[in-house]
Amino acid sequence: MMDMSPSFSATALAALLPDPPGISAHSIASDLTLLIRRGEIPIGAKLPPVRALAQELWVSPGTVSSAWKTLKGRGVLEGQGRAGVTVVKLPDTPRPERYEANRPYAPEVRLDLGASSPDPALLPSLKSALSHLPEYKLNSYERDRIVPNLQAAATDDWPYSPRSMMAVNGGYDGLRLILQTFVSTGDWVLVENPTPPRVLDLVHAAGARMQFLPRDAEGVIPEALEAALDLQPAAIILQPGIHNPIGTVMSKRRSEELVVVLNRSSVLVIEDDGAGALFAGAVNPLASRLSCPHLYVRSYSKSHGPDLRLAVIEGPDETVTKVHAFFGYGAGWVSRALQEALAWLLRDDDTRALIRQARDIYDHRRAALSDALCAAGVSFTPGYGLDLLIPVRDEGYAQGVLAAHGILISRGSNFTPDRHHAAWIRVATSVLSVDSAEEIARLITQAAH
Repeated sequence: MMDMSPSFSATALAALLPDPPGISAHSIASDLTLLIRRGEIPIGAKLPPVRALAQELWVSPGTVSSAWKTLKGRGVLEGQGRAGVTVVKLPDTPRPERYEANRPYAPEVRLDLGASSPDPALLPSLKSALSHLPEYKLNSYERDRIVPNLQAAATDDWPYSPRSMMAVNGGYDGLRLILQTFVSTGDWVLVENPTPPRVLDLVHAAGARMQFLPRDAEGVIPEALEAALDLQPAAIILQPGIHNPIGTVMSKRRSEELVVVLNRSSVLVIEDDGAGALFAGAVNPLASRLSCPHLYVRSYSKSHGPDLRLAVIEGPDETVTKVHAFFGYGAGWVSRALQEALAWLLRDDDTRALIRQARDIYDHRRAALSDALCAAGVSFTPGYGLDLLIPVRDEGYAQGVLAAHGILISRGSNFTPDRHHAAWIRVATSVLSVDSAEEIARLITQAAH
């Protein structure tokens, strides 16, 4: 069959661009995006090779190549080499596709076990915290990194001796700021396999390419990390505490092994601590022993409340300063009222007791479902945190069976490089009633097989 897709020569495409043509990769990508949206360059159109277009536009081949990388990162273009590239879809408004895909449709939701979220009944009340607000710079436009009370309170519970700190609007927003500050289109970012969908969406939104690193019960495999460093990645994202979704915790031995490998590189190490105070065991962060750039992100959403919208970033002053400078494009600072509220909660004895109680209840709920699944003959690796990772024969079938009973779960493929199939599901246990554990285990067993 004859290929009827239109082809644009370098001369023809240059003629469509504004006069004078854009001289930067950003402007070339922006101009082409507009032409594709207008339909002047249709879906299926073949664009000329990099060198030919660069010569026509009087720019370097690297400039055109960078523009192509930007549009490939958005899924608009495909192809490479002398054959040129092809327009494969209209430019989308960026959105977290993996995270959205993790929220399936169900005719009637009886129990949402798909979201790794805290039980609202186990969160501290914000009323008392907000009633104790000091008048420290409230309603000021000064762009403070973090209020002194929160810095002091966070330091008390930090897993190592901290350096410079900065408050951000939640853990994922902290990761977004870090990636946007240090990662450029086309850069490589190393992530664990598996990794939470929202993290993968954030890396994709930064225009970066992902290299997945295998992980065992102790953490990322050192040999795999060493091989991946040949890519000269811009960053690596690790979970030193409770791993989402596996539930295991990086061992001290593995942490030390990874430090040795990473200290031979200049990669930015980002440690994502999403569980924070909900884990009573020892966390083995790399940060305090790293000589390469590093940042540690600790979220307080699951332990103290998502509406606080608070996490703290810690790292060398030079590195934190760069993130705070980029934050200036937006809000510039985090609500001092919310920071003071969290600082009060972190030091309030009743709240600390409530957090310990919540931690025990979460452990009890997870153990109840674990025991019921084991009794039903389901084999899996128990861990910590608010979830269980359960092997299944077919994730799509398992999701469908449970959805038919009004139960939502998360598909494993949204956490991995294979977007189409994974032989496991993630089940959140945070809102699970202990009395319903046997019934849920029976349905999961049916769905798994």
